[in-house]
Amino acid sequence: MAQSFCTECGTEFAGPEKFCTSCGAPRGGSAAATIEKDEFGPTSLPMPEGLPSIRLGDYRGPERAEAITLINRLSASQREVWVRAGQPDILLWHGGDFASWLGALAPDFYNAAKSAQENSVTVGGQPSVYVAPPTNGSAVAGFVLSLIALFTFYLVIAGILGLIFGIAGSSTARSLESSGKPPVGRGLAIAAIIISSVSLFSGLVFYASL
Repeated sequence: MAQSFCTECGTEFAGPEKFCTSCGAPRGGSAAATIEKDEFGPTSLPMPEGLPSIRLGDYRGPERAEAITLINRLSASQREVWVRAGQPDILLWHGGDFASWLGALAPDFYNAAKSAQENSVTVGGQPSVYVAPPTNGSAVAGFVLSLIALFTFYLVIAGILGLIFGIAGSSTARSLESSGKPPVGRGLAIAAIIISSVSLFSGLVFYASL
């Protein structure tokens, strides 16, 4: 298998590094022209999508190489959060929990970013991580079972299950609403309770007339 080398200085990439640990050039050299250097090597690393470049000018000699090594260990999303947090000293991060480290060194930004992710809003004009909307599977299941019971009212078990799931779905909708989220599935849950009740009553009348 072909080895991967830095197109700027020829240093071999030992793993999935994003930047060369020797000269700081990005893998593939696509943004090499934007890298500023001094006698210790690169003083910045370019970031995509218009984000501020990573500052390395405060590090000297071996410290700068170590900083690039640690940056290589961060995922793309972690690098984005770190840059937006003001780039707290990367050398203080030793590969432990990234969130805890960032929370200790940049608590205000970390708390704002965490709140933004939970509430799907933006921080500093930047979009937060997408948060999937809440779901209510019980309400959906109850509604489907209630329809089965309605059109086949002799299947009393479907009506009973539809009523149970409808009640559970209604409870889930109330819980979502109390936590400040949309009460997803409330209408389906109410419909499931009503239809299941009607179907059960009709089924009991049917069996009683036999």
